[in-house]
Order: sequence, then structure tokens, then C-alpha cells
Amino acid sequence: MTQITHPTLAQSSLSPANHSPAVSNPNPFILWRDFKPRDRGVLDLIDDMLERLVENRLGLFWVPGIVTEIPLDGGESQTFEFAYRNSIFRLIMARMAALIEVSEKQDPIFPYRGTGSFNDPRWPHVRFHVEFVNTKTADQHLELTPVFASEPS
Repeated sequence: MTQITHPTLAQSSLSPANHSPAVSNPNPFILWRDFKPRDRGVLDLIDDMLERLVENRLGLFWVPGIVTEIPLDGGESQTFEFAYRNSIFRLIMARMAALIEVSEKQDPIFPYRGTGSFNDPRWPHVRFHVEFVNTKTADQHLELTPVFASEPS
């Protein structure tokens, strides 16, 4: 299987220290600006988020209250406010922990921190790389990067 890889957000030097807190607002996608919970709540938000990342070939870096979308093709990043309670952010990171496939060679995944990857059956050619910290608010972050392959993984 030939795999086309893109640098992960961790490798792209986009971290809280390198992340500009200034918020851009050129026509933000409705997911971030006006998200309204639907029947499945956070699960709908996660589904919408994954779909947005795949369809637009974006990576995501999220700290409480601010989401940055990073184009995988190297274009300009866009930052949006996401003014929901921190409990929503924590729920999303807990769901990421549940989705991560654990291998014997990998450190264990806990609801408060982890690194790993998972597949979504909607996109068999995409594997999502996840890194998150869900402890003190000052340390909280979520990095999510779709990795595209030429064949299903």
C-alpha cells in the first residue's frame, strides 16, 4: 500500500506556543461560528468536523475557545472562535480517546491525554492522526490531522 503522508500538526510547529491567539473571520464555516447542537449533540459536531477536514484537506488545532484550521497543502491557516463551555471540548477529546485504535506498541490512551489514530468507514482512504491533552485548561489542546492514502487502510 502506497501512502501519501502529510506532516502532522505537531511536526508543523503549530503548538500553543506558536499559535497566534488573534482570531481571523473571513467567512467562517458555520460549524465553528454558529454550531447548534442537534439530536446527537457532540457526536454530530464530531461527524461534521471530520467531514470538513476530509472534504477540505485540513488539519485542526484546537485550544479552549479557539479552533485553527490548517490546510494540508500549505495554504494560510484560519482561526475561529468557538465559544462553547469547556465541557464540550472535554467531551470531544474523550470521544477521540474512544476512537483511537490501541496497538501493543503504543502507549496507553487515557481520557486525559493520548496520541494515536483511527479510521472512519465513511472515508476508507483516510486515517485520522490524533493528539490531545485534556488536563488543566492551560494545557488542553486537540490536534487532528487526516492522512490520505492511495488505498484503503
